[in-house]
Amino acid sequence: MNQRHQPVPGNGATMALLANTFKDTMCEMMVQMSQENRAVLAEMLKALKPEETRSIRISDVYFPSFDPDKGTDVREWVDLITRTQAEYNLKDHEVRLKAAGVLKGRAQSWADDCLLRTTTWSEMREDMLQTFEPESRYFSDVLKFRRYSINDADSIPEYISNVWKMFKKIVKPNPTEQDAVEFVIGSIKEDDLRTELLNAKCLSVPELIAIAKTMRKRKLPSTHDRFQNKKVKSDDSRSDQSITCFVCGKQGHRARWCNQNAIARTRTEQHHQSIPSTSDANKNREKRSKECTYCSIPGHTYETCFKRLNAEKNINFCQVQNNDMKNGVVVEIGNKHFQAMFDSGADCSLVRESTALSLPGSRTNKTTYLKGIGPVPAISFSQVTSVCYINDMHLELDFHIVLDHELPADILIGRDILKIPGLKVTMSHSGVTMTRDEQHKTAANIWQLSSSSIDTDLKNKDEIDRLMTVLRKYEDYFREGHTPIELLTGKRGCVPPELLNLIDERNERIDPEMLKKSVLARMTEQATKDEARYNRGKAKVNRFEKGEYVLLKEPPRLGTKLSPKYDGPFEVRKVLPHDRYEIRKINGRGRARKVCHEQLRSAPKFGVQNDVAISAINKDVEASSSKDE
Repeated sequence: MNQRHQPVPGNGATMALLANTFKDTMCEMMVQMSQENRAVLAEMLKALKPEETRSIRISDVYFPSFDPDKGTDVREWVDLITRTQAEYNLKDHEVRLKAAGVLKGRAQSWADDCLLRTTTWSEMREDMLQTFEPESRYFSDVLKFRRYSINDADSIPEYISNVWKMFKKIVKPNPTEQDAVEFVIGSIKEDDLRTELLNAKCLSVPELIAIAKTMRKRKLPSTHDRFQNKKVKSDDSRSDQSITCFVCGKQGHRARWCNQNAIARTRTEQHHQSIPSTSDANKNREKRSKECTYCSIPGHTYETCFKRLNAEKNINFCQVQNNDMKNGVVVEIGNKHFQAMFDSGADCSLVRESTALSLPGSRTNKTTYLKGIGPVPAISFSQVTSVCYINDMHLELDFHIVLDHELPADILIGRDILKIPGLKVTMSHSGVTMTRDEQHKTAANIWQLSSSSIDTDLKNKDEIDRLMTVLRKYEDYFREGHTPIELLTGKRGCVPPELLNLIDERNERIDPEMLKKSVLARMTEQATKDEARYNRGKAKVNRFEKGEYVLLKEPPRLGTKLSPKYDGPFEVRKVLPHDRYEIRKINGRGRARKVCHEQLRSAPKFGVQNDVAISAINKDVEASSSKDE
């Protein structure tokens, strides 16, 4: 009996149950794993999807440059920009700025004005087409196609590409009568005949043929016939024995090569003199290759270096004793008194190194060569800027620091002090006196005031002294009104930057709104006065209205003395801001122009007679009829 058909014992039933359970468990695990794999795959696709479909930024897009003087078609260029904007959903203002940044030549200067007049790319596109698109004439395209040769292109592929573009422009699906006329005129090689036919302004080919019958054909000689009978240049060979010199009478050379001909010798010597020799060329090369040892810039020498000349100062003073100085003056700097001398021959002011250590002020590193201070030029490596109190005046001076043994006094004041506006220096046998002219528009003489009369919250004596020093320094620059620092900080301040260090929370607060209203009221009042003063002498403009006929003034250089001064008539199509108009010829030809009011004048009305003349004639007729009666 076959074992397969035998009944399964109890052990077999258990194994079958385990197998079914294992199978179900494995199926559930496979389904769960497949779901997890799907989720992971979906997350991966989701992470990759933004990379593929992310928005294109304006920096990722390339715009080709446009130069109207290099033959680039402006309409193709603006259409390319428009298609790019629509394809990548670019923002309008970004496209407008990006397009203006790639313009070259005349278009770059035009873009500066266009960005102020336009706000969208469409407006900029229309303005660009009106400015740079040439007048479309069919005959000019035909003539350009016939005259274009392979020598005009840089390569053969460029020539083929340009010819294909010209061919697409010439071949039209539905040509008009005007296209046919211009095609025939463009096929004529003679410039004079082509100009005469264009001036005829024919509207059809039969009309063009009728006008051409009145013209006489002129046969022009070809280039080959023109130069066919030209005399052959004679041989200038010196070894021709059949030639006889008429100067010396010998054979074998001409008079121009004769040694006895003085004129020929002079020309030969002049020719050799005009050719530069090798030594002269080497000298010029050495001159061009000169390099300055001071600034290391080629093209000039140490003696002519402008940087060295600016860094050199002339002092030119004599060595004297302190007791013999008749040009001495007492200078107060930072509550300290110093003995100084004034020298009108010195270009700058000097101070001893030991004295400079106690001077307040800002210090800068600056190398300066000082001549006339001793047998050898001295070098100053730094300078200090301090406020000096001289003859009841606060003056700010720049002192170059030198060694102690190089100056007979603590301080030497040069003629750079005379650059201060309104300052005068008087020298006499008694000494030096410095005075200043009275300045207008000042708040007050702050230096005459004591520290007790100043309204301030400062208690420290050093801070009050610093404040008094700054006020005395800028006493001539105080004006009425509000300072920019008050608008920025909202606190009581002053123009000098040193006062910013004194501003803290203890200072009086200013109401920002009241301050802005006060400043705005003053600005409005001043603007109203300026506008009234400007409009008082401004000429009144009689503006044209839409639909009026005007004449356009021709530039003087485009015509002769007998040519008309005005062209037209034109019709005002649109009134633009700032006294400008958009005009176009009344026959509808040509493109519209944008001109200013100064170039226009009123045109006489067509078909309207003079009312004054008619009234005068009517009165005469009435008077004669009354007499006859």
